Amino acid sequence: MSWRSLIPILLILQSSVEGTFIVTTSEKPTVVTVGQDVVLECQLIPAAAPEEMEVRWFRKGWQRIVHMYRKGKDEPDEQMKEYFGRTELFHDEFGKGNVSLLLRNVTVKDNGTFRCFVVSKALDAEGPVELKVGNEVFPTVSGWLVAFWVIFIILLAVFLPLLYLYQKYQRQHHQIRTLMMRPAINEYEALNAKLNQACASAEKEKSELLKQIENEKQAAKLECEKLLHLIEWDKMLRCAVSVTLDPETANGHLEVSPDRLSVKDGGGWRNVTENPKRFERYPFVVASEGFRAGAHYWEVEVGDSNNWDLGVARALAQRKGRVELSEENGYWVMGRYWEKYKVKNVELTLDRKPARVGVFLNLKEALVSFHDAETKTQLYAFQTHLEEEGEEIFPFFCPWRSQEPLKITPVTPED
Repeated sequence: MSWRSLIPILLILQSSVEGTFIVTTSEKPTVVTVGQDVVLECQLIPAAAPEEMEVRWFRKGWQRIVHMYRKGKDEPDEQMKEYFGRTELFHDEFGKGNVSLLLRNVTVKDNGTFRCFVVSKALDAEGPVELKVGNEVFPTVSGWLVAFWVIFIILLAVFLPLLYLYQKYQRQHHQIRTLMMRPAINEYEALNAKLNQACASAEKEKSELLKQIENEKQAAKLECEKLLHLIEWDKMLRCAVSVTLDPETANGHLEVSPDRLSVKDGGGWRNVTENPKRFERYPFVVASEGFRAGAHYWEVEVGDSNNWDLGVARALAQRKGRVELSEENGYWVMGRYWEKYKVKNVELTLDRKPARVGVFLNLKEALVSFHDAETKTQLYAFQTHLEEEGEEIFPFFCPWRSQEPLKITPVTPED
């Protein structure tokens, strides 16, 4: 037995003698698929609950609490909103030193590192648990594999016709040489005619093959561009998030549906409670969900509505009095005004009227883009500046005076 293998035993002995404890977690990542429940394992050594034990499961920041146990009870008011009702400790196992966390209904956002922190009086210990969240419906497609097959098809389309042309040219050249070697003078004119005919035929076939090669190259290029576009579209769909409207921000002229998934003009002013978040003058509303980092995608059904604005807005953007929808004021929007589609008062030329609009927010790349969700085409993109560190960005909606509702629709990835 090597001295290294004695280290865990010595730690246990030290903990037993001095009354201290250590936290052990799995060295390998815990792998789970979206929608499943998972146990993030964390064990105290020695296997007993220390006096006045406090257990804190958190993520990146100390205050980003996933679950809090303190003074003999759970404290759900301390945890982050997205984990409310989804976490549980095994209280019956505390006596065995088991402080593992049960996480229900795993989502893509749960991917990453969780930390288990245990404190007892003046003593504390901590350990990380890495959670890997996969998607069993849409596995990741290797970009290198796609590129290999695209290049292989292009090379095949180019070299096979060339090889055929070269072999045919060799056969014709051999026939011509055979004819030219015949010594009969009286056959010269016939031989010359055949030679001219063979040359003309070869030139014609060469021209046709070159044209065919060019057509194959163009077709392969278009197919490659289409495939790359579908890959990018699939990446964007993987960033889909659930978005609901925040009635506390809705202007008094708006009517928000009970499920908070659609909004339209209410036909008149409603008595609403005034608060700092509510839009005062214009029929605007933002979502309850705000984003500080990462990439996020959602879709809105605009139907036959002739007037609407969609996009994103800063949390600190002006909401009282006269509001101009511009980047300088913290609004990145695209809208329809009767038969015209505009961005920043500049008219857009679209091939069709989109009935469902996708909005993509990539905070890392400072990108806000709009898409026709049915044709998978981009309508417009802002390459902007989102430099306010820590400020939330909210989905933005405006139906103006239209009775046709704007409906937030679930995003359905395709095979």
